[in-house]
Amino acid sequence: MYFYRVWVRSGRYHGTNALTYCDEKKLLPGAIVEVPLQEELVLGMVIGAASKPAFKTKAIHKSYSNLPSLPASTVELAQWLQAFYASSIGAVMQQILPAQ
Repeated sequence: MYFYRVWVRSGRYHGTNALTYCDEKKLLPGAIVEVPLQEELVLGMVIGAASKPAFKTKAIHKSYSNLPSLPASTVELAQWLQAFYASSIGAVMQQILPAQ
């Protein structure tokens, strides 16, 4: 089992930290995934691997392996936007990823 830090595309997520999800497949940073967030499925971007957390994680619902991973420069841009504008991850990802 692999664990990943994922930035979710949702205005409902007001946090500034990545969420941790698990998957049986190895994914690269920049991979586009669909993950559960509260009562809905939302798009997200894997920003990196995570160590096994002390809490139970939700599984990644779907990974879009038919799409190429976003380049490292896009991941860096998202991180810069979040830090510079002091905004939530959800707001930044609404600018980076398409609606569906």
